[in-house]
Amino acid sequence: MRVSAGKHPVTGKRIQKSRVAYGTRDDAKKALYELEGQRYLGAPRALGASLEEGVRAWLDAPTKGGRKRAATTTYHDLNRYKRYVQPTLGSVLVDDIRPVDFMRLYQSLIVELGLSPRSVLHVHSMLRAALNWAWKHELVTSQAIAKVDPPSVGLAPPRAPDRDVVLKHLEILKDTDPELWVAVFLAGSMGLRRSELAGLRWSHIDLVAETLTISDGVVKVPGHGAITTKTKTGLHGFARFVLHPTSLNALIIKYLGLGQRLLAVGKSDQVERYVFSSDLLGEQPIDPDLLSKWLRKHCERHPQLPSITFQSLRKFISSALEGGGIDETTASALLRDRPETVSRHYRAGYASRVRSATLQLGDLLTVNDHHDLDEEGG
Repeated sequence: MRVSAGKHPVTGKRIQKSRVAYGTRDDAKKALYELEGQRYLGAPRALGASLEEGVRAWLDAPTKGGRKRAATTTYHDLNRYKRYVQPTLGSVLVDDIRPVDFMRLYQSLIVELGLSPRSVLHVHSMLRAALNWAWKHELVTSQAIAKVDPPSVGLAPPRAPDRDVVLKHLEILKDTDPELWVAVFLAGSMGLRRSELAGLRWSHIDLVAETLTISDGVVKVPGHGAITTKTKTGLHGFARFVLHPTSLNALIIKYLGLGQRLLAVGKSDQVERYVFSSDLLGEQPIDPDLLSKWLRKHCERHPQLPSITFQSLRKFISSALEGGGIDETTASALLRDRPETVSRHYRAGYASRVRSATLQLGDLLTVNDHHDLDEEGG
């Protein structure tokens, strides 16, 4: 049996539902009635879509840049929807949902489920993006979500590790864990995320031109395992950097070591292998979580030092650039991050410098006071 379900309102493609029935003629008629009752399921209607239809159509649609939505983003957004929204509002027509319904949902998530305001804000951001997309594509007429005030979340000032702390960790790692030392140095000098470190191949590195290209990342998606994707910020995350001599020398040593291992097993296809790998021949990318685990274990072995993470190393870069007088636009280009995020780190850097300046002035006055007292006593 085939039933026409019209055309998809976004792609314009014809939609058909089909089913094979086994049994008597009455069984076939019953199956046909059920199929006709489900003819629009999975395809959003031109107007009057349910929240379920709107969210799923948005998740299936390409991004503004025409690219397929990242698997990690799709997974997390769909998971939030299924856990927190679908049970109460999933089957309700969007045009029938009032702003107060969203407010009650958020209140219930906080009071009854114990979600943090930040988690509820993620749910709201997902719903607002989905329903704004559905409104633009004329699947719904309501813009009730735009009238909703989500929970406010206070952002703590970002704290970056001091330069001396980073240097001390690097000094220890160079002697105890050269592999992790290279990863930390690249992260602390070029702003590579751990997913980008995991996705780094030798084809991304030109040892002659002394450049490193950032284009890919490796992420773990539940149900899919480790997958290769573009950088976290998509095309905006692409960059080509000049290698510092320290990075260049370390990478040359790694490259020569891999070449020797491949030669020992009669292989030579070195270019497309991974720089950081879970195997000696670089065939598989390293698990990004494993890089974090190694760094965490290192910090636990040295409790006398403040701990660092790959994320905090990006904050260190912001702090170092701000202290060196580098403008925010340049910092944003280097870190390949949103300008508002870099601006927030710079504001924290300004505040830190103000605090340091007041302490220095206090020390100056205190020294003068002690000097005057000594002269009076003399």
